[in-house]
Amino acid sequence: MAGLLQSAGARSVKVVAATDTLRQPTSLVTTLHWLLTGRREPFLWFGRAGVGDTELARVASAGRCIAESGQCPQSAAPIVPSLAAADLLAGTVFRRWGVTVRSVRRLGPLAHAASLATFVLGLGIGIVVGMPLIRCAALACGARFDTAVSDFVRRRISFGKAAVYEVAVS
Repeated sequence: MAGLLQSAGARSVKVVAATDTLRQPTSLVTTLHWLLTGRREPFLWFGRAGVGDTELARVASAGRCIAESGQCPQSAAPIVPSLAAADLLAGTVFRRWGVTVRSVRRLGPLAHAASLATFVLGLGIGIVVGMPLIRCAALACGARFDTAVSDFVRRRISFGKAAVYEVAVS
């Protein structure tokens, strides 16, 4: 996203992080439900998928603060390296699968449906297997893992500039 914004002439001023505040297993279920059905609203005993209203209000408030003064309080939403690593890997996989699914569409509806089904199956397996593997890597490498992932994320979200601000308004 940062690259697209930069190519459109945008300049990075600050970074505001929004997080899904649901527990990870609940977030997994609600996100998969949203992905498969296109519906974000609550189902069964699970809440609504995606970032919640309270978190969205916090981000909007931080945005207003940045727009008005260019300054905001120190971060209350630091980078969580294991989740950031999972997001980075998932983004790469999503882009590649997106290209595949779009190209298979020309082969007909059956091939398109099969590619989507394969993607969803792969996504589920990737989450169930990938998250524990990333967590093991984080535990095995300790601070080096955290530093490497955090530095990579900061470079990606800051258009390559050294200064990155993570801000939150309570």
